[in-house]
Parts: sequence; structure tokens; C-alpha cells
Amino acid sequence: MRRAPSLAAIEAFLAVAECGGVKRAAESLCLSASAVTRRVQALEHHTGARLFDREGGRLALTVAGAALRERLRSAMQGLSHALEGEDSTTPVRLRISRSLAALWLAPRLKRAPPGIGLTFNADLGAVDLRQGAADLGFFFGGGGDGLSVQALLPIALSVVSAPRLADGRPAPMAPCEISGFARLDLAGQEGLWRRHAPECARPLTFDGIYPLYEAAASGLGLAQGIHPLVEPYLASGRLVELPWIERAAAGAYALVAAPNALRSRKVAKLRDWLAEEAASVAAG
Repeated sequence: MRRAPSLAAIEAFLAVAECGGVKRAAESLCLSASAVTRRVQALEHHTGARLFDREGGRLALTVAGAALRERLRSAMQGLSHALEGEDSTTPVRLRISRSLAALWLAPRLKRAPPGIGLTFNADLGAVDLRQGAADLGFFFGGGGDGLSVQALLPIALSVVSAPRLADGRPAPMAPCEISGFARLDLAGQEGLWRRHAPECARPLTFDGIYPLYEAAASGLGLAQGIHPLVEPYLASGRLVELPWIERAAAGAYALVAAPNALRSRKVAKLRDWLAEEAASVAAG
């Protein structure tokens, strides 16, 4: 009977496929680049097929490599699930900002895959994912070297206001009407929309999106609308989008994971569900 390839070779192949390069894969596996290369070469020798082509500075899967990755993903997830046990109660650890968790994720949790527990942490960074402190991260803009990054949730910016301000004035429906309105800023992001409302007076700055929108809904001034986070306020009518500012694209939230984490059936299932929810937002 022909011997099966080593799990180390399979692990190295999947890491390179996820990371797009040997160096990043080596960092995620805590190995040298030469060790990862040897393991991938051993798997190529076993299969008799070339698994990667070099395109520019990145390794791209060949047709044979892509087919093998799909087969091995399922096999590795099944192996991880068998080792974890059907009755495992270990939750998936998700790094997500408090605002994204409260305004986007929380209303959708009733549709989350059954049987998967979750713990949330807003204070972790990309380096913590590489060190295994969390399984998945929902980051603005990406996560850095050694991590699998999948852009999921496009962001657009506009300007929003309560339908009627606290002083009784209606929301300004034209640029000429905004003089004297307070501008509500998000700390560190003031410049993203200041150019749209330079006439606004008395800027008020907040350290979080949730207090920013609560202040705006209370009629304290005009705020930057970050879509999709502002959508619950627009849907309830507590805030309205001002018509004289066109929405502007501003990047995306990305789902970030260490390649090893995605071999857990629970983590992969949660990743797929988050991607489906994000796709439904884009389609809607």
C-alpha cells in the first residue's frame, strides 16, 4: 500500500495556498521558509503534479493545486472536528470592534449557525491572531502578513442627521442651510467628511461610533454616516441621510484568520456564515 503524504506536508501546502507565499506561510507555521518549501515539494512529488505557479511576487495555485486544496480542506476540517469531538463546547473567539458587533453583527446572530458558541474581544490586533489569541477577526482594511484576509463588507460614507435638531430646526436639506450646525466627529477620523461641511460650527468629537450616532439621533448636530453601521438608525427613522452628499466608497471590513484556525470546522462554518451575511448586504 502506498504511504499517504505526511500531515506536515499537507499543512505546509494549505498554509502557502492561504497566504499566497512561502514566507508568510512559514511565519504562520513558525517554520523556516526552506522547511515549508521542502514539505510542499514532497507533496508535489507524492501527487506527481505541480501545485503552484509564480505570478509576479506571489505563488498562485495551478489547476491541480486548486483541486487538491478543496479536497484537503474538507479532509482537514473533518480531522479537526474528529479531534475536537461532537460535543465540544469550546467557543469560536472573534475579534470585532464594539460598534461593528452592536450595529451589524448583533441583529444577525439569531441566524448564526446552531451549536457554535462565540466570545467577542474588541481589544485584540492582527498580531494577536497570529499568536493564536483569537480564531477570527473582523478588521477594517485587512490584517497583515501571515494571515488569510477576505474583504467582506464594503464601507461607504455619507452625512446624517436627526430629522429635527434639538433646537427645533429641521435637518438641512441643502448645503446653504448647514451654517451654525454642530459637526459630530469620530476621534481620529475627523478629516473623512470635514470637507463636506466646512461651515459647521462647534465640532464635537466622540471615541466610538455608537455614542456618536446616539448624539446625532438626539439632535446635537450632523454626523458622518458609515454604511452599513448607520443603517439601523436610518431604518428606524432616528437619522436621515442628507441628500446633497453622495455616498463615497471608503474601503471594507475584512475577515481575517490565521490559516491554522480555518482548519477547525466550527471556525470555517462561522467564516462562511459571516461571508453569506455580508454578501446579502451587498446584494440588498
